[in-house]
Amino acid sequence: MLANSLIFLSDRLRRSFWIVADGVKVSKESERFVVEYEGKKYEIAAMTANLIVIDGDFVITTAALELASRNDVTLALIKGGDLMWFYKAFPRKDVSYFIHQYEATKSRTDIVEALARGFRHNCTRLAKRLRIKVPELEVNEFYEYKANLLGLVTKSVSSKLGVNERKLTSLVDYLRLFVLAECLDSIVKLGLNPFLGFVHKGSLVHDLELLFEFSLLWRSLLDFNKPLDFIDINDSSSKRTLLRSLRRTLESTVVDVKGRRYTLYRHMRVTARSLRSSILNPSLKFEPFLVS
Repeated sequence: MLANSLIFLSDRLRRSFWIVADGVKVSKESERFVVEYEGKKYEIAAMTANLIVIDGDFVITTAALELASRNDVTLALIKGGDLMWFYKAFPRKDVSYFIHQYEATKSRTDIVEALARGFRHNCTRLAKRLRIKVPELEVNEFYEYKANLLGLVTKSVSSKLGVNERKLTSLVDYLRLFVLAECLDSIVKLGLNPFLGFVHKGSLVHDLELLFEFSLLWRSLLDFNKPLDFIDINDSSSKRTLLRSLRRTLESTVVDVKGRRYTLYRHMRVTARSLRSSILNPSLKFEPFLVS
């Protein structure tokens, strides 16, 4: 079945597809992407795709790139620990988007604080499950604060799940690449520049990911229904098994502090739209995702 090899997420009529395999070839046939690997062949109608993520060696034809560009499809390519991407002519909006965003990153401390406080708030919800105390926020020393908090969570989850911290960190880093790919798609589709950030000065993608670090990424590991010690990060089958847990979490319904019952997939896109609105119109307050 398609779902056994291609991991996909649905948002109404368009989906994200995650492909984990070596020797992947993506070509074009009519208005469809043709994906071939491991002796199998799948077709993805271009009009149904939002994002295609590929982890592994790959070949993409120029015709497939043209099809992606014409149909507003983002291609994210994972190579080792790096995330590369292709999206049609950028920026697609008028130059005022870039100017507003650039000016906002230089002056909007309210957005910086909202992102940092959202990061801590969402950690406190996970911390109740882990029975750990979350230290008070230090916005001015956020990089150090973030590292310390992630270290605290890593140690606790490592103990709870019975997996050593080094392996746990490698699993988290791997899953984060797919979360970043989804954040990237949310951002570029709105005409925002992914290289102009607020907390992370060179990455708006990492800024958005902050708000989903705990409710999505770490929760998917805690809800994983198999021992993590058996996951081989170098094996495609193991990685697909792990990613299905991330997919289930991303598609799960979560209530935020405003009482909105959305999937995390939709919360991510709603948050990105709120960020864009606030960048373009400073009188509109940025509303970060805050889990209830």
